[in-house]
Amino acid sequence: MTVLTPLERLIDAMRFVIYYANINNLKSRLNATLLLKIIFFAEIVCLDTFGEFLTEVKMVKTPFGPVPDKYTTAISVLVNQQIIKVNKISNQTTYECLSDHKPGALSEEKYNILKLITHAFCTRLTAKALSNYIYENKYYQLAKNGSEIPIVAYLPHKTIKLSIEELAELDLLSDPFDVSEDIKAEFPYFQMLK
Repeated sequence: MTVLTPLERLIDAMRFVIYYANINNLKSRLNATLLLKIIFFAEIVCLDTFGEFLTEVKMVKTPFGPVPDKYTTAISVLVNQQIIKVNKISNQTTYECLSDHKPGALSEEKYNILKLITHAFCTRLTAKALSNYIYENKYYQLAKNGSEIPIVAYLPHKTIKLSIEELAELDLLSDPFDVSEDIKAEFPYFQMLK
């Protein structure tokens, strides 16, 4: 079994989020800031749910919130391999997926977490609402720009207050990455997102 680097896992996670947003007509909502927040929150949920990180990349503080330290490299790889196209209109950066996502770098459970967070964040929440949660963290407030923000500083967290019933309203059953009610019930964070 091949052990993937944190960068390879980040590339796969970002590719999945962009692909999922595109096939579910959410790509106009998925801008650069929201993509980074989805990855950040998925790291928190994976660490708390499975006891392991989604990607293991370091998160660093920026004025826009925590950002994977390998973010620009991951985007460059996806663009250079013609997997995604970056669209910049005014001050907004969005992504278009140019190829299908082939699962494999992450576990099915981690793809499910990415799917649920992406859907919730692109349909129900704003980047500002997510930022408010991030900026309230004392560790984040004290950290300097460019310094690492440990994910464990956000555990336990109060972020995700979306009930299972609200997830059902999102009509996740109509997409090719279906998640059963049992899987949704396993992830307590989806009961905490509001």
